[in-house]
Amino acid sequence: MDTLDRPEIPASSQTESDAPTAPSAWRRDTGAWRLDLLALVAVLLTVGMIGARSMGLLGGQEGEEWAGEEASLEQEMAPEPTPGPVTLGWDVGIQTWLHWYSIPVGDHQLGRLNDQGFRWVKQRFAWADMQHERPYGEYYWDSPPLDFTQTDAYLDGIERSWPDARVMIQLDFAPAWAHVDEPEPGYSPIDVQAWWEYVAFVASRYGDRIHAFEILNEPNLRHPVSWPWTPDPVAYAEILYQARSAVLRAGSHALVISAGLSPTGDNGADAMPDDAYLEALYDAMEADGGSDDYFDALGAHAPGFRAAPEVSPEEAAADPALGGERFFTFRRVEELRAIMEARGDGHKKIVITELS
Repeated sequence: MDTLDRPEIPASSQTESDAPTAPSAWRRDTGAWRLDLLALVAVLLTVGMIGARSMGLLGGQEGEEWAGEEASLEQEMAPEPTPGPVTLGWDVGIQTWLHWYSIPVGDHQLGRLNDQGFRWVKQRFAWADMQHERPYGEYYWDSPPLDFTQTDAYLDGIERSWPDARVMIQLDFAPAWAHVDEPEPGYSPIDVQAWWEYVAFVASRYGDRIHAFEILNEPNLRHPVSWPWTPDPVAYAEILYQARSAVLRAGSHALVISAGLSPTGDNGADAMPDDAYLEALYDAMEADGGSDDYFDALGAHAPGFRAAPEVSPEEAAADPALGGERFFTFRRVEELRAIMEARGDGHKKIVITELS
């Protein structure tokens, strides 16, 4: 297959040693405001759950301070840092599904979340809302094309009313201009140059004001917003790689979390089972040396459906009243954990980014 070079940083700041390298193998180198509390998020599993299961929740070290300084890609990017200091502990968070054009937020409403004891907060920064038209110039950052009005207001509101919050941002919803015409299987359906630069702009601007990024949402389902294509774990691996590369090159210490996958048994043009998708994602990453260049923690969705939290996948599969499939359980996450361990990722954690 044809080779697709890795995105380059601006000539003004690039040195030969700084230039992104292109890993080998499968890739294209192979080629008023409302606050809807939709779901508890950021529930972290250190899994090995038995019976009612032991659960770890997304969190961080006590006493960490986060610099609020903004950076710019017009400035020279820092070398890739060692990931940290963000850590994952036993905390719980909540998702603020803000209606984009009704920000700025009400401080008293965010303050109420703080009063309820949540440690983490998650919000989507939709690319299509921030960059309506294709940028111009030799580099996308020649004239910064992203509109940060709403994202600035959101983070400012969090810091005023909930200063101890850990912030997770979901990056997704590529604008139509960034879609690749008739993408081939195994190739990113998103313009990877534009995607890398979008992620780098966000990570550079906000630095350690953002503590984690979730990269897309449920790419194992065809969805008009997050993934309007046939599910393709090899293509998603490229997008995930580019995102983590951009976050590191921007000097951010934020964790990169893979997209939470939807528990589903459908397998066709519109859906792929989460366990099969994860296996294929690992195949792609292992062909390139493993998952470390792709994510720091694995995202997962654990709706549970009709089953009580302690119901095992085997019990759900044997009971038509519970759906008759293994994935109709909260404990489906244990099976994803088993895949991680079999692939040598037992040292990494799972973050449940949707729970209901």
